[in-house]
Amino acid sequence: METSKPMTPPSLYEALSVNIKCTQKGEYELLLPSSFCFGPRIFGGLVMSMVHQATESYFTENHPKFNQPHVISMQWQFFRQVYPSTAKLAIHDIHIGKSGSLLQATISQDGHACMMSLVNMANLQVSPGLTFKTDWKLDPPTIEASISSLAADCDPRWISYQTPYHPESFRRVQSYVKFYVPYEQQQSHIRDHWITPADPGVTFTTEMLGFLLDLSLPIIDNYLPGESTGGQIACIALGLEQKKDREAGITEVIDPSSGAFESPAVYLSLSTTIEIKKLMPARGAKWLFMRAYAKQIKDGRMSMEVVVFDESLDLVALSQQLCPIMELSRMKTSKESL
Repeated sequence: METSKPMTPPSLYEALSVNIKCTQKGEYELLLPSSFCFGPRIFGGLVMSMVHQATESYFTENHPKFNQPHVISMQWQFFRQVYPSTAKLAIHDIHIGKSGSLLQATISQDGHACMMSLVNMANLQVSPGLTFKTDWKLDPPTIEASISSLAADCDPRWISYQTPYHPESFRRVQSYVKFYVPYEQQQSHIRDHWITPADPGVTFTTEMLGFLLDLSLPIIDNYLPGESTGGQIACIALGLEQKKDREAGITEVIDPSSGAFESPAVYLSLSTTIEIKKLMPARGAKWLFMRAYAKQIKDGRMSMEVVVFDESLDLVALSQQLCPIMELSRMKTSKESL
């Protein structure tokens, strides 16, 4: 049977390299392609990863003697939505120190500030200091998984799910990652997933962590099981359909509706903090484990934490997010400031 060839999104590597252009010291032009949109707006995780890349380049080029090549944390505030086009990034020194430094990064579009971050720089490969092993661990514990079985799509505890890519689909940005969802029903405030790049030629790098920490499957949909397509139960059902089609050799024609987001409500980010605890391997990583969980959902706001681990379940990064909850119909049409 002849099948259609799936559309593939533009390269994430390209977005983090050729789409960042230094125009003068501390100033950059960012090309924000529509393939990285969630609905009408640019996905904030992409911008955070682009700033990560640019600040490391800026600091290494302008302060080489301090040997602080790594972003170790970012504290973001979001004022206005960013749309597919170009944006300007301005980087300013706040404090340059012997063991750590602080930068300010501001994203603006059409003359208006949209996002701002304080960025801490240090050297994660040379960090002398006290180290103690704590007893902290995920609670509830992770569901057992075999990486080789996940890769072969045959782990009895996990099902793969991937958002189809179409340049006009609502949540096309999620097409960059293949998610693995547990069959075992979890508490509603938790979303666990193993993730791997949708493009087999890609690996996850340290610079991509901002992008990944903002990309978890939606928690709010677990509370709206009959009204959404993004909750755990819905993702399992869609994953099983995708697996059945693959086994039958069927590749469906991908249209904008196949990447739709059917839910009465979605959440954005008002503020986000990111801490990077461990560098990715130089060659990148193929597999990461991610848990997103809501600490509170109240009065139209959700307090959420996202943690990312490597294959050995060593902590790689974490993020705290304050998320206003919005009606989907308003998000599609409104360009108001948050």
